[in-house]
Amino acid sequence: MTKSLTRKRVKVAVDLTPMLPGGANGGVKPAILEFIRALQRLPGPHFSFYFITATSTHREVESIATERDELICIDWPEADASLTPTGFHEKRIDILYAPFGMVRFPDCGVPIVAMVVDLLHRDYPFSISQAERQWREDYFGQMARCANRFQVISDYTGERLAHHYGVPVRKIFRTYLPIQDRLKITGISVQSGNRFFFYPANFWPHKNHEVLLIAFQIYRNQAGATAWDLVLTGDDDPRRRTLQELAAALGIDDHVFFKGHVSDGELAQLYSSASALVFPSLHEGFGIPPLEAMKLGIPVVTSDAGSLREVVGEAGLLVDPRKPRELADAMGKLASSEQLQSDLGCRGSERAKGFSFQAEVAVLAEMFVKVKPTWKKRLRRRLALWWANGCVWSRAKATNVYRSFRSLVRTALSR
Repeated sequence: MTKSLTRKRVKVAVDLTPMLPGGANGGVKPAILEFIRALQRLPGPHFSFYFITATSTHREVESIATERDELICIDWPEADASLTPTGFHEKRIDILYAPFGMVRFPDCGVPIVAMVVDLLHRDYPFSISQAERQWREDYFGQMARCANRFQVISDYTGERLAHHYGVPVRKIFRTYLPIQDRLKITGISVQSGNRFFFYPANFWPHKNHEVLLIAFQIYRNQAGATAWDLVLTGDDDPRRRTLQELAAALGIDDHVFFKGHVSDGELAQLYSSASALVFPSLHEGFGIPPLEAMKLGIPVVTSDAGSLREVVGEAGLLVDPRKPRELADAMGKLASSEQLQSDLGCRGSERAKGFSFQAEVAVLAEMFVKVKPTWKKRLRRRLALWWANGCVWSRAKATNVYRSFRSLVRTALSR
């Protein structure tokens, strides 16, 4: 990063109101929090944050704030007045960052950077309800109109965004989500019990658990007494009960373990004990678990859908996730060959080295600096706000404009 960038000071309002407790947001939530922590630690550019929160997760966001940061909850009495163009101006906000994609403050008066995780509602519309499809269409439409830059988490997602919404490629920038180092794992545990395939994913329809359970039954029938077990994690929702009933109907419920939402420590322990990762998702904007597994040298069986080929490359067994027999054959092939397990583990470890979290943080930091308004734009913004608020020109008002201009010039020179 250049010396001129390291001297920059940028104040970013971060809209975290869509953040939910626990694991309901999936892997994007820990990724967003990891990016924020990394930006806070940068020696330069110097970032400070104005976190906009919801009541349910305000305390969680409060725990990551530093002394340079501020927080406001949308349910606080002062929120209505603060989350306006005037409020953003008074707080000297440079940028609004919408990491969950939803632009709730389109008229904030500052450049907007929005992150796009996937376009599930367009690419796999029947995996979500009609109400959610419409909700997504509404907020994606507003985001496409209002955002100045679009952060995507894979080249695949960027291509789909340009295809579906006509977003100019020049406004799209990519940051992968290589947060594989966040889990504190000292080494792979020696297998003390049954070996198992591991699938960490919420029980959303596009995660394809039904096909996995059918494939697992086929695999167990073929492998017999040597068959591995299957361990599933994911935030509790009504579909978990349905999937448990399916496992029982298939006669595999004694070998399928539903762990629910687990802490990072428990997740690390499961990774360290797993024999392989199976990840048959129908659609992924990135795919954090395959990268976490590869980093640990755990062999991966995954789908060739969405961005997963972009992440895994030739370091895993890629299958058509719509075909349970093909998935079962890949599981059986891997479980029966120690040589293949070792080969995929080595290839995965090497592949994971090509994903650098610090490099992705630098991309995001440079984009924030790039879209930050110049002092001229700031001055125009102040004049526009005065005009919009019914400014009546007078000697006092002219003096105020002069002082504002002088302050902006001094700030620009000091940075």
